[in-house]
Amino acid sequence: MAENILVTGPDAAETARVAAEAAARFGDDLGYVDPRLTPEEVRKVGSRIEEEREFGGRTVSAFDEALTVGSAVAQLAGFADTVIVDRLECWATHLANKYDDSMDDRIVEEIAAVTTVMTADLAELVFITGPESPAGRAGRIHARILESMAPHVTERLTV
Repeated sequence: MAENILVTGPDAAETARVAAEAAARFGDDLGYVDPRLTPEEVRKVGSRIEEEREFGGRTVSAFDEALTVGSAVAQLAGFADTVIVDRLECWATHLANKYDDSMDDRIVEEIAAVTTVMTADLAELVFITGPESPAGRAGRIHARILESMAPHVTERLTV
């Protein structure tokens, strides 16, 4: 069974270091999904640009992905030992901004895609979330993400 680690901490270098060290326990090939950019800021809709970056003192193969996080994780898991998903609260905010209440099914599908990857044993996974949820609807979506992930989390780290 793959490990699914949840790291809770501020958007800071120490949180990145703790997450990267946890990920590196499983191998040197690290994938990284960064949902902090808005969908409009992502280079080209439907196109993921993989590039090497530094994260937490480690070199990672990175994708910027604001909405379809589960798909990005699955793609990186094809070659990475561990995939790190940064800032779940940012992903929740993008989902809230992109899909109104009438499109709640789409949000449920996106969350389900992540939990499916968590149970598929494709790679070890490290998720990073802030200590506090965003306000309003994004906060409720963030809580749903964490609630959906909870049964599959094998380790929790707090920074």
